[in-house]
Amino acid sequence: MSILSFLATLAKSLNPSLVAVPPPGIEMTGSDICYLGTNGSSVAEDVVYCKDMVDGARFGVGSWYLSPERHVIEFLTIPLLSYATLRYSLPRLARYQPPPSLFHTTNVITQKTEKNDCNLLRPPLFLRLVTLLCFSLIIYYKTHSYPKKWFYLVMPCNMNWVMGMILSFYPN
Repeated sequence: MSILSFLATLAKSLNPSLVAVPPPGIEMTGSDICYLGTNGSSVAEDVVYCKDMVDGARFGVGSWYLSPERHVIEFLTIPLLSYATLRYSLPRLARYQPPPSLFHTTNVITQKTEKNDCNLLRPPLFLRLVTLLCFSLIIYYKTHSYPKKWFYLVMPCNMNWVMGMILSFYPN
């Protein structure tokens, strides 16, 4: 047994009654399973059928929408990549100092510096590149990982990245 399989088994053991795929929104077969029995048993006497649940409850049925292996991979890689990104970027962002005139002007948005004629609200190039990279990875992940699930891009967490992109490249 590989380490990934072992960790996936541990993850599945947190709630073994979850089905692998969510049940359909309406009763299809008369025997749609909403929850497995104890320890993941699929024996007819142990499972909870959707038809036996209160009306409207089947939409709240939990499932392993992602496989336990995928949960383990994401649980390990995303924090590590986030940590590496923060570890690399925070010292560089701390060195970014906007010109002092930023705090002494009445029209901050249109204020330009004499030295490089750039917008004072525009983040440094490094931060814009990190934002572009993260946004591109999110677009790729949402469009290639989940078939027909690209509409998740309009969820609030992803809209924050859209706003970040706009503010990074078009701050005015």
